[in-house]
Amino acid sequence: MAKTNKWWLERSYKTKKSLTDEIRKIINQIDDDYFITDEEDLELLTWVLSHHHDYLSKIDGSTNFKIKVRRSLANSGNKELLIIRDDGTEVDISWTKALNPQGSSTHKEDLRNAAVQAINYQVLQFKDKNTDTICCLCKMQIEEKIEACHYEPRLDELLTQFFGDKDEMEKIEIKDGSYASRYFDPELSERWTTFHANHATLKPAHKKCIRQRKR
Repeated sequence: MAKTNKWWLERSYKTKKSLTDEIRKIINQIDDDYFITDEEDLELLTWVLSHHHDYLSKIDGSTNFKIKVRRSLANSGNKELLIIRDDGTEVDISWTKALNPQGSSTHKEDLRNAAVQAINYQVLQFKDKNTDTICCLCKMQIEEKIEACHYEPRLDELLTQFFGDKDEMEKIEIKDGSYASRYFDPELSERWTTFHANHATLKPAHKKCIRQRKR
């Protein structure tokens, strides 16, 4: 399949966001640890995942693999996809990476991933202690699960303050962990988590409001 920078146009998706929204809708309606069984949904996700830069290695020759949804091990607020191969072995695969032009994440995205995972325990502590149920972004009552929003400064601003500009970020080594996780060396991770604890302002918000907010 020939790849283009906007390969989603192959199926008349006018924007990447329109395809992203449809994928989220499919995944969010599936309970944790259940398979995608709807044939149209399965075909769509297979088409999307086929653009992942490591797709052939992920399926490992399987011609009848299944796709399973589960709670992310790196970020419990998200869901992720698993490919269950013909021989029963499984491997995680990132559909968000597949949506990128080259089917892989940028260095900055990997750095952001590692930074978020390093502070995950601070986010969980905030959620456990929080008693406010008003979204800090839309000012409406939060009826569903509360998410933590980096109000001011925003997360990307904190990343720039700590790690530097794009050129400085490119110099930082990021290592791959299991289940699509990313991490820094322990010393850098400790300095980053201390910086975040001292400078971040977390407030409750709707998940959809956080997604819609400009980084």
